[in-house]
Amino acid sequence: MKIKIAQFFGHFVNSFKIKRIKYLVPLSICLALTFGVFQNCGTANNGTQSNGSIGSTSSGSHIASTPANPFCSGSGTSSDPYQVCDAASFAQIWAFPSAFIALTANISLSGTTTTISTFSGTLNGANYTISGLQVVGSWIASNTGTLENLQFSNVLVTASGTNSGIIGQNSGTVSNISFLSGTVSGTAGEEVGGIIGTNTSSITVNTLYFNGTVDMSNLAGGSSSVAGGCVGANHGTISDAIAGAAAQTLGNNTSSSEAIVGEIVGINAGLLEGAVTTQGSTVSGGLFTGGIAGANTGVIGGAHSQTNVNTSVTDSESGGITGYNDAGIIEVAENGGSVSGVYDVGGIVGRQDGSTSSITDCANVGNISTASDTSGGIVGALDVSSGSITRVYSDVMIPTGGNCGGRLIGGVSTGDTISGSYYNSSLSGVTNAIGCGSATGITGLTTAQFAIQSSFVGWDFTSTWEMSVNGYPALQ
Repeated sequence: MKIKIAQFFGHFVNSFKIKRIKYLVPLSICLALTFGVFQNCGTANNGTQSNGSIGSTSSGSHIASTPANPFCSGSGTSSDPYQVCDAASFAQIWAFPSAFIALTANISLSGTTTTISTFSGTLNGANYTISGLQVVGSWIASNTGTLENLQFSNVLVTASGTNSGIIGQNSGTVSNISFLSGTVSGTAGEEVGGIIGTNTSSITVNTLYFNGTVDMSNLAGGSSSVAGGCVGANHGTISDAIAGAAAQTLGNNTSSSEAIVGEIVGINAGLLEGAVTTQGSTVSGGLFTGGIAGANTGVIGGAHSQTNVNTSVTDSESGGITGYNDAGIIEVAENGGSVSGVYDVGGIVGRQDGSTSSITDCANVGNISTASDTSGGIVGALDVSSGSITRVYSDVMIPTGGNCGGRLIGGVSTGDTISGSYYNSSLSGVTNAIGCGSATGITGLTTAQFAIQSSFVGWDFTSTWEMSVNGYPALQ
């Protein structure tokens, strides 16, 4: 029996509506020496520290004094941010979560870093690298401020609780963050990402880079987790996210796994645009497994994947872009990574459901490397009345041996609409355009015909497609 996402992640699927689009006040301690006893005599405001006084035990006179600045310099304001130049000053960020802070050097850490419950200030990393961050759950549990121009290497995050990653939940501004190396792993965790566990609605995140490992392979059998290299679950907007060649996102590759695993995001319930994954990256082990997103209920546009996708989970869906497209939109996307799985396997989508789902202007040249139950060059299976497929092509061989293998689509149900779509008829393997069922709007072209632009009737070669150097259509 197939399981929809909403059955176990309905809290973010059902509540989200798609709309497309192109100071904890820091406490500083002022001390007075009176009769040999230290007493608290003031608090700081707006990221600055208040003056204290040192009392004379003989005359009673007082001389003004300013407590030592725990940072390298600065006053914590927008025009004069606290400056972090070493591990000791970095360790003070947690105590000033609403201040303006800037890195002025690479930071090398050792041991466990103190976590921050809520960060509402501004932290500008100036593209310096923080090495050796070690935390449980997340470094910043909740971000409502601004985090920008930060690079992290040798990261060690132990996933725990609802949101895990360098940032647990983001409701603020995140821009130009790189996870250069390290691991996020654990035996528990609901929404887990290398950089962000959960990106909330109406929030835009720009320019993420992930080149480490998110490893949720030790989840107990039957446990559910949403895991993504950059972001676990996206409910807002992500623009320009990249997974490097060493990126790995791993789910629990057991027969009872309910993990949702994607190389960029675990599940996309918002807008994901400009996502790119690099050759050599891998994603595996989910009930829904995808080169870009494990599952999609939102919009994915301008995606390019070279990730190798595989899973051995029973009744699983795996796809070059997303494993499961449930009332989601995928447009202007292409896949060149190999895809393998057990149940529904597709070059772009493993399984598509929902009458408002659509796949438009997409191409697959990645191998379908196993003879799964239902497999296709573009989509493994289309459920009843599961939307539309328009202007797509597949240039791969589909291996024989599965129950329903098709050069473009594995299985088609009634009410599905396909138009202006093509496959290479010169390749070996299965010969049918559709493995099970029937549909119109699909044309087989020989290898020679694939190199002729006029073969693709009704396609936009002005702003969407172009004939590539190898003579085949490619997205601009």
